[in-house]
Amino acid sequence: MIRGHEHRAFRDYLVYEKRFSPHTVQAYQSDTDQFLTFAEVQYGLISVSEIGPLHIRAWMVDMLEHGISPRAINRKLSCLKTFFRFLLKRGWVQQSPMLKILAPKTGKALPVFVQEEHLAQLLDEVVFPAGFERARDRMMLELLYMTGLRRAELMGMTPESADFHRMQIRVKGKGGKERIIPILPDLAERLRAYIDLRRTSFEELPANLLLTDKG
Repeated sequence: MIRGHEHRAFRDYLVYEKRFSPHTVQAYQSDTDQFLTFAEVQYGLISVSEIGPLHIRAWMVDMLEHGISPRAINRKLSCLKTFFRFLLKRGWVQQSPMLKILAPKTGKALPVFVQEEHLAQLLDEVVFPAGFERARDRMMLELLYMTGLRRAELMGMTPESADFHRMQIRVKGKGGKERIIPILPDLAERLRAYIDLRRTSFEELPANLLLTDKG
């Protein structure tokens, strides 16, 4: 039977050396069991040392034919990588068959959009902190929603990022590349008011546009 002392030792490794949570250990055990059962039933393998890339690829095809998503398959393959690294470390296999395995491609998740009425409800009904904190939190939400800024771009903004004459903001995007984003008059007016409040709220100001309640 292919599930021998190596499989039991792998569980101890996850529990006592990797210190994974019980839930994670169970998931790793389940994925490993699924593959070893497949290899035993389909190919009659009796030792982990007999497992090769062919068996893993066949398992991948079988999962795809049964409707398992590429994302779920990649998670199971990640588990097998950990399993075979463990076996290699213990000297129970000569090399990992995972070295010749290409994971299936997963499609990029579609972006999730916030509907305008939901944002209005958030701004109108949620109780924000008073004073500067209120203005900052609302400004942060409006900038994210109305400009499509990434989180890092927002955190990197300074008051000088806003060009009110041209009705645009300049931010540093991925790879340090500058992005120019147009803004609507209403947003520009609220951003200008926030910058003024920011300036009058603190004696010493860091460069960042967004500050904590203590500056």
